[in-house]
Amino acid sequence: STVQFSAAIFFGDKHEGTLTVDVLRLGQISECCSVSYFTEDGSAKAGETYRAASGVLVFKPGEHFQSFEVSLIVNHIWTATREFKIRLRQERNCELGKYLHTCRVKVIDDNAFPSNKYRTELEKDQGKDVRGTWLFWEYWKWNFYSSGISVKTVVVILMDQIGNLYLLATIHCRAYLVNVVCESHDSSDEALLLPSRWWTVQLLSAIIIVPFALLHLWELLKLRLDIHGHSAAALQRNLFRKYLNYSDASKESIHPEHLQFAITDEATVLSTGYTDVLDLLKTLGKLFINFYFIAVNNPEAMWVISLMALTMIAWAAYRNLCFEIIGVRAQSAHMVRRSQEACSNFELISEYYLRPQVNAMFAESSEELRAQLVRRKTQHSNTKFLLEWLSPVFVGIYTFYAIRSVFDKELRLGTFLATCQAISSAGAACLQVDHN
Repeated sequence: STVQFSAAIFFGDKHEGTLTVDVLRLGQISECCSVSYFTEDGSAKAGETYRAASGVLVFKPGEHFQSFEVSLIVNHIWTATREFKIRLRQERNCELGKYLHTCRVKVIDDNAFPSNKYRTELEKDQGKDVRGTWLFWEYWKWNFYSSGISVKTVVVILMDQIGNLYLLATIHCRAYLVNVVCESHDSSDEALLLPSRWWTVQLLSAIIIVPFALLHLWELLKLRLDIHGHSAAALQRNLFRKYLNYSDASKESIHPEHLQFAITDEATVLSTGYTDVLDLLKTLGKLFINFYFIAVNNPEAMWVISLMALTMIAWAAYRNLCFEIIGVRAQSAHMVRRSQEACSNFELISEYYLRPQVNAMFAESSEELRAQLVRRKTQHSNTKFLLEWLSPVFVGIYTFYAIRSVFDKELRLGTFLATCQAISSAGAACLQVDHN
């Protein structure tokens, strides 16, 4: 007798939780026979998409049909269709089918990308009614949980804050150098970290130099972690696999340039946004460190750095309210579509003398893209110069306010200089926050 799967491909909906696989016996069925089976990973991985299964099927005399179940892992995380294999082996008193000794299992996912939270709006083609920030947050969570980078992400977030602690240490070292080491009073000798000023300076130099070398090594290691590359690749693989499993009707509704643009461009942009959030957390940590130093060592200057932060927040709110959201990327995709349509319908355009009309439509798209780029560059330029003004303006304001206290010995020179550095560093952090 011959034992084989009843079909070459089985389909399972992961929301159903289980998949039933049928095995047939053909030919002589008067005797007992058995065969074992086991699952094998493909794009679907055991423990992520399904639970690994293995066992033995026994066909009693007269039996020609057996079945077993494979558990599918139920979750609401979007993935493209994934596959794994099931193989038959260790046949006894029978032989395996020539081709159907192995079958493929396709696990179908009907979740919306990036999540089901805005599924209704997206299915009704009302995605524009959903704020982009919230859609991006859903993507960020999807990427964190499904791209295998959750541990790397947490490591990067924590290790990046070490750089901020290094900033705090250097500010303290410079203030200590001026306030204590460079002071000529005998009382300052008692506050030295080491018996002499010379060795104290060497220690401060080591505190500044050695951690910087370690931070450099961390930046190199972060490149090897390649969160950006893994994020882009995970989305690109899912998009490509999703397209390959579309029905003919679905494929006809998708323009090839949309798929190309999504895989080559938009997937990279989204992964850049993911890593920008990590950079934003690092920059916010830097901003907090500067606030912390001033609050602890010079609380009288808190109003300066607080006013600077409020200025940045007010500008960001004004910009979001008054400046239009510029669809440069959508316009670029529109131009690509125009080009491909012209290439696909060249003979038709030529035969019906439509070149002037097609040229006019393309020129209109090109001009609109140019105008949008100018508006975006103007917006970015205004933002860049406004935020670059923050540091010198507020350092100047603080200097004008506090220099008399330095002259009157009410404020130590080292603390004053360190506060100026903290305000300048906070201004740079504000600029980086806006960029992120």
